[in-house]
This record gives sequence, structure tokens and C-alpha cells, in this order.
Amino acid sequence: VFARRVNGSDSPAYLATASINGLYPKEHWSIVNSLIGIKNKGSFAGLDVGVSTGGLAVTGDFTSAVASTGTNESTILVTMANAMANTDYYVESNIQSQGSIGQDNDINREVFKPISTTQFQMSISGISGSLTSLKFNLKVIQN
Repeated sequence: VFARRVNGSDSPAYLATASINGLYPKEHWSIVNSLIGIKNKGSFAGLDVGVSTGGLAVTGDFTSAVASTGTNESTILVTMANAMANTDYYVESNIQSQGSIGQDNDINREVFKPISTTQFQMSISGISGSLTSLKFNLKVIQN
């Protein structure tokens, strides 16, 4: 039966497609994701470094991203929907330009700091007077 479902005439109904997991049970996908360690992914958008304050637009597993400012810098408190196991996690970030790429690249590398199992801070600084419109695509991964 197994060979017929994998290689035979029955295989179209059992092999993986975009709509079915095939022979790999759906319960195993949660195990694979937990081994990878990605618990939260999504984005926040609309950041003008050193200017934006208050709530930013969020997607995915982030429930809020609240910006505060300093001189030519922004700190964002991000809240995650899924609690991490502990504070030994890291944030992978890719910054996307949503405006003028020539102005949006006038920034320094961002840093993050775990605050709790459900919150972390990100901080980024920019060049004085440069308007930015940034989107942060994020993955939070347990170590």
C-alpha cells in the first residue's frame, strides 16, 4: 500500500501539494518548527528614525511595536504573541525601504535587547535631518 501511494496510481491523492501535507502528518510540522526555534515572525512598518513616536503598523506574530525617540535615534518596544521559552533568543532583522532608498539608507545598524519572553527592544540611529520610511521584517529565534 505504501509503495502504491508513493509511486503508484494512488499517489496524487497522498503526496504533498500546496493544499495537503501528503504523507507527512500535519502534527509533525509543529515539531519541525519548534526544532528550528522560530516562534514569532512578522514585521513593523512606518518608522521615520528619530521622528516616529507611538504605535507602528504590525503584522504576523507581533501584537504591537511602540516607537520612542532620542536625538537622531529611535527605540521600538516590540510585543510578541507567542512567548519564548526564556530570554536567550535573537532577532533576525531585514530592513526594507518604503520611501526614497537614497534617504532610507542613511541609518546605522540596528541592535536588539530581550526584555522578557514576550518583549524586546530594537534601537536604530540615523543621520541628522534625513527622512526615512522603514519596514522591519523580523524572525525571533530561540537559542
